Amino acid sequence: MSKASKGRTWLQNGFVDMRLDYAYIKTMDSLAYALSYENVDWLLGPVAGWGVVLNTPIECGTDSTGKIVGRHQLWNCATKARWQADPTVYSHIQTKAYVEHPYEKQPTKDFIVEGVLAARKLGLASVDIKNQVAEIIDARLDCVLVPADPRKDVSQPHPAIKGLIGTKKDGMVQKYSRIPLVDHDTQVPLTLADLQKADDEMKRRVTVAMCILKKTHWVFPPASVSAPSKLKAPAPKAKTNNKVTKPRAKLPQVSEAHLRAAMIKMGIDPAAPSNQDADPDNGYSFKRAGGVRVILSGVKLSGGGGFSTGRFEALPGKPTFRGLTLKEFDDHVATIVKGIQRGVY
Repeated sequence: MSKASKGRTWLQNGFVDMRLDYAYIKTMDSLAYALSYENVDWLLGPVAGWGVVLNTPIECGTDSTGKIVGRHQLWNCATKARWQADPTVYSHIQTKAYVEHPYEKQPTKDFIVEGVLAARKLGLASVDIKNQVAEIIDARLDCVLVPADPRKDVSQPHPAIKGLIGTKKDGMVQKYSRIPLVDHDTQVPLTLADLQKADDEMKRRVTVAMCILKKTHWVFPPASVSAPSKLKAPAPKAKTNNKVTKPRAKLPQVSEAHLRAAMIKMGIDPAAPSNQDADPDNGYSFKRAGGVRVILSGVKLSGGGGFSTGRFEALPGKPTFRGLTLKEFDDHVATIVKGIQRGVY
């Protein structure tokens, strides 16, 4: 992301709704119009290299005369970020902003090329093509504000966060399920269900736009590492995925990454169990930092991902993680957090 920050720390960037911003609206309109023709493949290819301008709408602002200026300005991106690293967790970091993009450019480019070329062959009106191109870009342009690495010659997230980001992934869940996030505008903490909701809404919008451009049914490709050039998933693979998920009626369930993020919200250090000498096969117990009451027990953190094991020791019935949906799990975490605020734990 840009080097320019106007001397601001990452926490000094207030929220601006990019979809109400004049510079964003006008820049998006111009960009979508330019990408609505038969040369779109060349424009977004390696020679012309227009792929780098897909983020331009959030990088622009207006000067005192109303003229659109400031491409690649960091503060424009930072203020327009929809989500933010939780200040209650990372406020001790006082570096400039770094803006993370949940949705990778390569799939976005592939969607646009596939949709525009199909629409041109079908004779779709230019204005209709432009509108759907803008919809695809806009659906995938929301971003996340985090503190930057303090080294002046490096443009990347702060080391406290960088290792928690899912690299070469596409989506809020895949990238940020291990990082405590809040809504940049309201400062309300996000749950894993919120991340999934954002991904689902993005997929819905792109799917509708692609169906309009292709004038036929279109299915959003399965989640994978970024930059697949061919986005149409083979039918057998889709069927295999369905077979895996059908037996688990309550999916999605709690992942280890989700559990770790929840522990941080509860003031629990995942690396500091209260019974260090316990049998690893039976799992560990955890209290919050400075607390006296066990909150979680039977917890196994392998670092290998997968579904979580353990239970809420402090809650009635001691509900186990594996028996909960993500929403049920998040509701229990919220109950614990409220108890902490009341001094129960």
